Amino acid sequence: MLQMISWLAQRKKAFNRWIRKRLPRIVKNMNFIAQPRYILGAIIVFAFFMRIVGIGYGLPLWLVSDEPPFVAAALKIFEAKNPILAMNSSAFEPIIYFPPYFAYILLFPFTLLLGAQYLFFNGTLQDFVQYIAADPSRFFIVSRLINVLAGVATVYLVYKIAKNVFQNTRSALFSAFFLASSILHINLSSVGRDWVLATLLFTIIVFFVTHPVFSFKKRYCMGSVISGIAFGVNLAGGFPMLFMFFWYLFAEKHSVIEALKEKILYCSLFIFLFLAGASIALYPFGFHLASDSSILGPKTLVGFILSPFVFFRPVLISEPILTFFVMVGLIASFRTARTFFYSVLIFLVSYAAIYYGIFYYAHRFTIYAFPLFSLLAGYGASMLTRHLSKSSAYMIISAVVVLLSAMAFRLDWLVLQNDSRAQAREWAENNLPQNAYVIVYGRLMRLSSTQSAIEEQRAIDQQSLRSIDRAEQYFKKNPRAKKSFHALNIHGINEKFFETIAQYAKDNNYSYVIFAESENMEDQFELARLRALAKNSKLLVAFGSPQQHTAIDESFFGTPLEVIRLPSLGPAVFIYELYHPL
Repeated sequence: MLQMISWLAQRKKAFNRWIRKRLPRIVKNMNFIAQPRYILGAIIVFAFFMRIVGIGYGLPLWLVSDEPPFVAAALKIFEAKNPILAMNSSAFEPIIYFPPYFAYILLFPFTLLLGAQYLFFNGTLQDFVQYIAADPSRFFIVSRLINVLAGVATVYLVYKIAKNVFQNTRSALFSAFFLASSILHINLSSVGRDWVLATLLFTIIVFFVTHPVFSFKKRYCMGSVISGIAFGVNLAGGFPMLFMFFWYLFAEKHSVIEALKEKILYCSLFIFLFLAGASIALYPFGFHLASDSSILGPKTLVGFILSPFVFFRPVLISEPILTFFVMVGLIASFRTARTFFYSVLIFLVSYAAIYYGIFYYAHRFTIYAFPLFSLLAGYGASMLTRHLSKSSAYMIISAVVVLLSAMAFRLDWLVLQNDSRAQAREWAENNLPQNAYVIVYGRLMRLSSTQSAIEEQRAIDQQSLRSIDRAEQYFKKNPRAKKSFHALNIHGINEKFFETIAQYAKDNNYSYVIFAESENMEDQFELARLRALAKNSKLLVAFGSPQQHTAIDESFFGTPLEVIRLPSLGPAVFIYELYHPL
């Protein structure tokens, strides 16, 4: 025992000597790591990995609305051999209903990918075209990768803007982290829609306009050039002109009378209108308001007053920590950075009011405001922690980093599990026999089908066939699919077919039915018939959640608690083995 005590005492002395010798070096290394550039580097890496995780979501199914038009339009340009969409409007109108520039941006990487694939392809050019149409997943991944990079670049630019505006590194780091960990920004950066690219262009404009070194002429002319280009990416590309005007009035401290006399502002407006007009001339069919627009609906003064609260309410619900610090940032900027406060607040109010007046509300539309939200939140967090003790500040910073990172990781975990419709497809490919007779119903859900099944579907409703159906029919089986089935993909087939679907399934020896639940009223008749078909049959497996249907489409996942409770993304999907009574 005495020997043990003596040995422990010697070890303690040795450890103390080691600590005295190494501690200064450890502290020095920690100070080295804590330098702003390394923290910023960690934030950038974090932002990249949070966004790259979702790059394969749902594929080969096309589960993200408003994503296929850009990929399809870019590929159609190669087929048409003419980059001027307006000159071949009949071919492009059914494909793309958005401004065309994002499709143009895809042309260069698609050229490289097509060239690489064709180099190793064994077959005719027509075979190659149908091969691409059978599964263009790689092109979706390229489109998404561009948005991942755009999202990460936006995070970096928010850091630079915060340094320009607040002259404070802590505010800049906070701002970058708030955007890097934003659930909405992560989600939209992982899919091939046009919103994140448009947001990046808006952020570049804010960077130029707020830059303390650039001349007035350079800042506003560059801003109008980028805004004109942004209008060809997304209709919201016109909003930066409004921000520039408010910045001129409040940050530059000019009056409306001075604005009316300022030649540079007229020059900037002309540049924007010219470039915006050029994008419209290239493809006028991408610049219109959707049928569900509210422009012709009744408007009230109360509606306009409440529009910012209604418009940004989903941000409060889904990202409460960010919202709290935005509120703190508004208070802090009102006290110490009033020109920034007025410029940003009036722009945000105008942004929401314009959407109320001419369009409608959707959570993804708020993404344009997130660089400004992040700047406000970063400034608020910096000012709050500055007035606290060191230990309290570290505690708040740690809590914010942990909680926001946890939510980001939770979303990525759900994305890695994939959509319930993709899970159902994978399960069917692994567990159902080749060429099994399967009825499939679900928005954007399908199984790879055989030639005979596609001919059968053509006989039922020719209008229900899609390009991928025609590509699969071209080959004996989908060359890109793991397994093909005699799959009747009936979402989109005329309603009359469902009146006798039970008898049809029995007469044609269908063994399985797969269907996804939906909240859409137009799907309820079909779903009622499918539930009746599955009644008394054997439930093999179910995926998804009945409470959660359109999170990816709307980019809205509910409260943080709801995100934690979600079993997976996507609607409830059921796979039954059919029992046909005699």
